[in-house]
Amino acid sequence: MRPADLLPLALFACVTAAQATGPQLPAFPAPPAGDPVTETKFGITTVDPYRRLEDLKDPDVQAWMKAQAARTRTVLDAIPGREALLADIERLSKVTTSRIENGTVLRDGRILLQRKEADADLARLVLVDGIDGGGQRVIVDPEDWRKRTGKPHAINYFLVSPDTRWVAVGISESGSEMASLHLFDLATAKQVEAPITRIWFDVDWLPDSSGFVYNRLNELKDGQPPIERDLNSQAYLHRLGTDADQDPLVFGNRHDPALGIKPEEIPIVMLWEQSDYMLGFPMTVDNQVQLFAAPRSQLGQAKVDWRKIVDRQDNVRWFDVNDNDLIVMTSTSPDRAIERISLKDGTRSVVVPPTPGRAVDYLSAREDALYYTLRERSGVGVGLFRQPWDGGSPAGVALPGLQTLYPLGAQEGVGGMLVGGAGWTRFPTVMLVDAQGAVSETGLQPQPGGVDASRLEVTVVEVAGHDGAPVPLSIVRRKGTPLDGNNPTLLQGYGAYGYSISPYVLPELFTSFDRGFIRAFCHVRGGGEKGEAWYRAGFQSTKANTWKDFNACAQYLVDKGYTSPEKLGAMGTSAGGILIGNAMVERPDLYRVIFADVGVMDSIGAAQRDPNGPANWPEFGNPDEEAGYRALHAMSSYQKIKDGTAYPAVMALHGVQDPRVVVWNSTKFTSRVNEASSSDLPVLLRLDYEAGHGFGSTQSQSNAERADLISFMLWQFGADGFQPVLAGPQESPADATAAQ
Repeated sequence: MRPADLLPLALFACVTAAQATGPQLPAFPAPPAGDPVTETKFGITTVDPYRRLEDLKDPDVQAWMKAQAARTRTVLDAIPGREALLADIERLSKVTTSRIENGTVLRDGRILLQRKEADADLARLVLVDGIDGGGQRVIVDPEDWRKRTGKPHAINYFLVSPDTRWVAVGISESGSEMASLHLFDLATAKQVEAPITRIWFDVDWLPDSSGFVYNRLNELKDGQPPIERDLNSQAYLHRLGTDADQDPLVFGNRHDPALGIKPEEIPIVMLWEQSDYMLGFPMTVDNQVQLFAAPRSQLGQAKVDWRKIVDRQDNVRWFDVNDNDLIVMTSTSPDRAIERISLKDGTRSVVVPPTPGRAVDYLSAREDALYYTLRERSGVGVGLFRQPWDGGSPAGVALPGLQTLYPLGAQEGVGGMLVGGAGWTRFPTVMLVDAQGAVSETGLQPQPGGVDASRLEVTVVEVAGHDGAPVPLSIVRRKGTPLDGNNPTLLQGYGAYGYSISPYVLPELFTSFDRGFIRAFCHVRGGGEKGEAWYRAGFQSTKANTWKDFNACAQYLVDKGYTSPEKLGAMGTSAGGILIGNAMVERPDLYRVIFADVGVMDSIGAAQRDPNGPANWPEFGNPDEEAGYRALHAMSSYQKIKDGTAYPAVMALHGVQDPRVVVWNSTKFTSRVNEASSSDLPVLLRLDYEAGHGFGSTQSQSNAERADLISFMLWQFGADGFQPVLAGPQESPADATAAQ
């Protein structure tokens, strides 16, 4: 919680007719003129009135986007309470002396940590002596890149060599995630070799530390469409001291066309020191993976005898390797199971059978045991289990209060596991599970000072969906919050890829809790909260269950007095843009504020013209197949916006460098809502030119975004001290451009 001398706002004024009309905003800059594009496919006709906005190199589009960003900044900065609120967020973001974002335990007990200090804007890569976190030495500081370039940089990934001499670090600019790989000497922290560009995903070291394997995306030539960046990428072998541009292919459709690797699949090679085999993984978002195996001794040879060890029909969701066995999570059962597949002869056996009502969520093969998590029966949170390799029954690992678990990495040969964790009322911490299964605290993650999470209470209920399905809803609020329908509330949801919403709390969130906010999370179908069947019930042709579940949760919050439509905001991020856009177009009366955060709003366009679109066809649908195209059309909120509808206030947030969801999803969506809405409520487009999908954003960027979200809601909810005073409509530079 926050210090006692910082009092929360006690009163929220009712939304009057005058407030509903609101202050006169600067005029929404008119998009550059362009002819609507009409297309008919599989008997479905679509009209795209803002296709021109997809050309991000068009000078008129660029000027319009800059005008939109400036208008949004003008509006948000005019909210009187925003400055004090941002100061509160910044103070709370520093009450924890440091935060761990990632880590790897070395064989000698030292730990490489990606750690952000309280007064820093970015996490650094540091080497500490052990689990007490002492003896810190900085290996990589992204601020060095910002000082040279003027742009924020971030560490995407890091991998230490088996001999602990080198560490390979991916560093990207402005949230782009398009990392260049840099090699550092761990003893001196000095950089060696020239960086290798366009390595989005992490690398795997050779067991003798002489080099590594990696995937490299394509360098676009002049005139090539952006979608070509990710298609037909290849896996390479790099030997230290050699020219990376001469690295040989080791896996991909150019290396061996007979393997049938599709253009949109990302070929990855994976190595383990203790295994005689290597894996080839054609990676997509498909949760039914395909794997190839080959003798590791063939790596670097002109001919590699790759053989398919797992096909997509085997229903393998994820995997790891223990010696010469592949350990897989299978989804044949709705609750999933864990099996062992011999890499020598393909024989299979069950390691962990399905547990009714508790789906397997994660697995990791470590030196002493197989560690795995099971979803709680409520669908919210997980529990950790440990199955020793030397026999015996699996046993639960007691981690009280931790509902979200994120194990830290370790070199092969390290026993036990460091486990990061958090909960709805438990700040992040790091626990040690030793090689015998005993649990102890570590000193790696300090706890915040002056903030007490025990002041919060959590309610998890099941809400009846539109078809009667029981949908979990987590409601987090200060103890004693009255159920009088007058509480400002933010409801969030996701519902894609089988990913579950993870319970967590951070000190910065008390900026909203101490202003009376309720935070609610709808665990919709399409997520993994209740296992495989729950995921598949919000997938492609059944995707509508995702946003219908969300609207059912919103209605529950209103019906039970937690809030009212006038005080209800809703947010969806990334693939959650499908959820939030459709929730809005189906029930515009249910929400006062809609946030679409780096969201997929034009699912048809994204599938066909976003560089990351083809990789997502397995999740949302293939636009070249009728069933897939119909599914994409049904989930496109952009196509469903209707003229003359009273839509809620809308703010779309997007990093212009986003490599996962291209920014024109937000520019087109806001343009169409602004054109169609009859409510006169604001439509804002918040663009950050030094950010991407959220990965790699600085602390100051995160703080500013949180302040904008809360301030915008308090303005729209009618809170005293948050009603802006603005000048009347003004012509923007983009208006003049569009008129030419």
